[in-house]
Amino acid sequence: MFAILAGVIGLIIYYTSTQEGKSDVQELKSAINEVESSYKSVQNSHYEKELKDKNILTENEKVIFCQFATYKGGILGYPEPIEKVGNIFILSHKLAFYDEKKSWKLAYKKIIDTKLEFFKLEGIRSLLAVDESQRQELQRTKNILSITYLDNKNIERNAKFQIHGSLTIPGEERKATEFLNHLLEFKEHFFKNLNKAETENDAISKLEELKTLKDKNIITEEEFNRKKSKLLDEI
Repeated sequence: MFAILAGVIGLIIYYTSTQEGKSDVQELKSAINEVESSYKSVQNSHYEKELKDKNILTENEKVIFCQFATYKGGILGYPEPIEKVGNIFILSHKLAFYDEKKSWKLAYKKIIDTKLEFFKLEGIRSLLAVDESQRQELQRTKNILSITYLDNKNIERNAKFQIHGSLTIPGEERKATEFLNHLLEFKEHFFKNLNKAETENDAISKLEELKTLKDKNIITEEEFNRKKSKLLDEI
């Protein structure tokens, strides 16, 4: 995999150094994007099967985005961090995580706040810092996803996950930022669609009430049409 990547980078550098190679570079980049897209599609299909087997994913749901992650505490029943790497997912209707010991899902409406916190230099990872300046640099890195949420009893809790997917701690910060941005963007999109559906359902209920009033001659045909037109404009 790394050899292929190195070869691709070498080709890009070579072609960008020549005028006639610039159009070829665009074609190469386009081909790379297509390969990445195909890979993500296959990967998501694999994860969707696993999530359905674990009763996390419903039939109408899809994997929107996923990343490797390690659980760092905060889920009821699993207070202690676990060093085994699992997967954290942005799904159509919820956030989810699983590793070899547990699975967890959280509806978007239960999320109060999400943010990134500083990397904790502890355990075997403390060996990454060879001197004090490097220690300080690593401790300024934000790769811990912190999720404040309401549990099933509406008690406020805070779950933490260390985001992986890179060979370096700063690289993990970029992956964590990418995951958080995807989460915030999709969560906003989810609630917009939810609010739109609620508005449409509310308008339908009001239209049914208006028709009942018209059928009982409580309002005139003209009043019914005027109010109906106003309701339809609001959808």
